[in-house]
Amino acid sequence: MKRRWIPARALLTIAALTALAGCGGGSGGAPHARTIAEVQPGDPHEAPPAKTLFTAKSVASLFSYPQKLTMTEAQLGPEWAQKGKIAWAIAFVADDDTFAPVTMILFDGHYRGLTISDDQKDLLRRSHLFKDLDFGRDRPGYAMRAVGEASAAEETALVVSPRGRYELLVLVDVPKGGPTEAPGTEAYRALLMDYSVRLVETVARGLDATWSGKP
Repeated sequence: MKRRWIPARALLTIAALTALAGCGGGSGGAPHARTIAEVQPGDPHEAPPAKTLFTAKSVASLFSYPQKLTMTEAQLGPEWAQKGKIAWAIAFVADDDTFAPVTMILFDGHYRGLTISDDQKDLLRRSHLFKDLDFGRDRPGYAMRAVGEASAAEETALVVSPRGRYELLVLVDVPKGGPTEAPGTEAYRALLMDYSVRLVETVARGLDATWSGKP
């Protein structure tokens, strides 16, 4: 199986700073900063899902992408060790540039990479760049758009496992200007570029349904 190198992203923190620039929304050293992952861990006996639970075909369908995707191993940089205990990491890619690569990282316990304050989060909500997700049974997650260097972006979602022990981080690496448009991919590209947070929310809920065994 091929591997795809995933560097540690600073975009999840940069997103707040980018949105706050010039808005007077508080300093980066906000004393009330806390992560979403403050809920208590779930069932310690919950088993992790197999990597093959989320197939390339199902991921393509969730993103409304009409062409073939391939699942690969995602090779993470050493900085990711500071973000939580990683169970596995996989990536989904196309044979060309018509699909924004998707990486899924499963954490045993909480993902500790989102460190923005409540005030920053509220501003992102008002800017339609952050949405709280409720997967039921005290399982809060989120969908978010982060803008980084050179106008590249990263769409992000966090999905909590059915019994609360694991957290699945979903990263969509959107290049500057978006993926290349090709015949048949127009709808996918429009969803990604114009309804980004809504799209990753839909993807997150679809992944939760697969994970929970919902029809």
